[in-house]
Amino acid sequence: MEMIAKLKEKAPDAKVIQEDIIEYDSEEKFDYIFISSGSVSLFTDMKICRAILQKMKCLLKKDGKFVFAVDTVADRCPDSSDYHTLTSVKTKERFNLILKGKSYYDEKTQTQYSPSIYELYNGTILLQREEMDFQTHLYKLGEMEQLLDEIGFREVKVYCSYDKMVAEDNQAEMFLYECSL
Repeated sequence: MEMIAKLKEKAPDAKVIQEDIIEYDSEEKFDYIFISSGSVSLFTDMKICRAILQKMKCLLKKDGKFVFAVDTVADRCPDSSDYHTLTSVKTKERFNLILKGKSYYDEKTQTQYSPSIYELYNGTILLQREEMDFQTHLYKLGEMEQLLDEIGFREVKVYCSYDKMVAEDNQAEMFLYECSL
């Protein structure tokens, strides 16, 4: 919700649609589609990823732009078998919120597995615990470009930063794509 609020701040007349993309159906075509940073990497099943990218193409107007970012192999976390504290913050209620995680990378599928545990403490008393199983596909330069070409995007620009520095190798921790038909 915070990102949508910031968008409305910057572009108050922007039409915002918050919907499950697999279920979304529209006759309307759009000038601009933006998927928040790294979200495409969450689709580790490449068939689903392809279907989502195809949907984006179908939703664009002829001169429309599709912009998104993915995580890359340079963003790989070191493998760790034990949970360790990744971050800790004090909430406005003065509770301690701690994120613990461990990591495993599967070279064959280029999937980063990052099981994590959120713990909420009042002093030393554990109030709540929630386990998460984050998985992300980490891309190599050229991998997404080939997929976008197969889907039918004709103009694809690949950057390694939000400052639009052109991506040249796999050293960047993210690739930013600007695609059009």
